[in-house]
Amino acid sequence: MVEISDKEYQKLQTRLKELEVAVAERKLAEESLKLAEAQYGSLTENSPDLIARFDRQLRHLYVNPAAAKSGRYSPEEYIGKTIREVGVPEQEAKKWEQHIRTAFETGQLVDVEDTFTTPQGLKYFNTKFAPERASDGTIRSVLSIARDITERKRVEEEIKKSEEFFKGVTENASDVIIIVDRKGIIKYISPSAERFLGYKQEELIGRKGFDFIQPIDIPRALIDFAKAITIKDVAIPNSFHLRHKDGSVRIFEGLGKNLFNNPAVAGFVMNAHDITERKRAEDELRKKVSELEIYYKASMGREDKILELKKQIEKLQK
Repeated sequence: MVEISDKEYQKLQTRLKELEVAVAERKLAEESLKLAEAQYGSLTENSPDLIARFDRQLRHLYVNPAAAKSGRYSPEEYIGKTIREVGVPEQEAKKWEQHIRTAFETGQLVDVEDTFTTPQGLKYFNTKFAPERASDGTIRSVLSIARDITERKRVEEEIKKSEEFFKGVTENASDVIIIVDRKGIIKYISPSAERFLGYKQEELIGRKGFDFIQPIDIPRALIDFAKAITIKDVAIPNSFHLRHKDGSVRIFEGLGKNLFNNPAVAGFVMNAHDITERKRAEDELRKKVSELEIYYKASMGREDKILELKKQIEKLQK
């Protein structure tokens, strides 16, 4: 029988406890890993995203149910097959192979948006190709996560068409549409402003609308605007003399409406049109009427001539 000193016995006891702790920690780590793998597996298996893993030979190592559903095989049937071998069309297969190779070669995430043919038809996907590293730092596989963005693309296309339509209407409109905030600062002005006032949109947005009103109209404009922004659901008429970029003065009239409570607008909207030529014509008419009135008085009261002149006045006033 081998005798052990108390000192050696203490060492053995200490070492035994260390081993017990190490084993316990290892079991805990293994259980944590299994739990993480189970959670990861649950996430990928139930994810609506198309998830797949590829090796350096571009073969499938894993495919989740959503990805399998987009093709013609079960998840198990994908394993070991390349993209081409599972029936992906030539052009699409080429693009995916290149993205996977890029992720392997650069070690960087590859993020792309592209179309992809599925049994449900052509769809848009945002796909991320993420390189996965082994414990020694080498890239062992590439994980692809494709999200169906077809609906988002459809909405974006509708918005784009709507914006193009609105732009076409506002650029060619005979009116100028202006939206200002409570301080009178221009938030939006239609492109048609350039045709009538000579300013581009970017020269006007962010500036106070009052800066372009002639001094003679400023006091009235300030009072009218202060009242207008407190009135709801009523279109308010008004007219002002505005300064053209070339220095000339143009006369505008139109309607304004308080839409501050409308979150899509959040401003005071004015729809105005240029009436400079109309005002000029009215002034010319008044001048001619005045001249005719003077001529009446000089006509020595001859009734027949007066009657004739009155007829001419009536014609001018029509």
